[in-house]
Amino acid sequence: MKVLHLINKRGEGDLYPKGMSSVAGEPGVFMSCCWDIKLEDAIKLIGGKIYFHETKSKPSKLGGNVIDVAEIDMSDGATEYYIPSEGDKDKKPARVMFKFQLTQDCRDVKWAGKSHSMSWTSGIIDV
Repeated sequence: MKVLHLINKRGEGDLYPKGMSSVAGEPGVFMSCCWDIKLEDAIKLIGGKIYFHETKSKPSKLGGNVIDVAEIDMSDGATEYYIPSEGDKDKKPARVMFKFQLTQDCRDVKWAGKSHSMSWTSGIIDV
């Protein structure tokens, strides 16, 4: 199975980490946007697991089973799950959004994969 660990911090007072939102009408289903990951790599995660961490040294706060992925164009402000923020105009516009079903077994999981000081992703790992 393929898995991915990501650093995704929560802003002060935010219910969910940055770029994450629940999907209306689908209990326990969330979207996480907008990751600088190649679409062809992200597609490999469908059916796998995704874990979200505050830092690499802390276990995951949440995660789940990846249901789908979609390419997002950050230069298009009409994308439903993408909410532009200051500084986005300077970023690469082609990004990936993950749709996942929240699961309890994806909480409190240790970081695995790339762990150098600048890594914000584990890279896709086979487990």
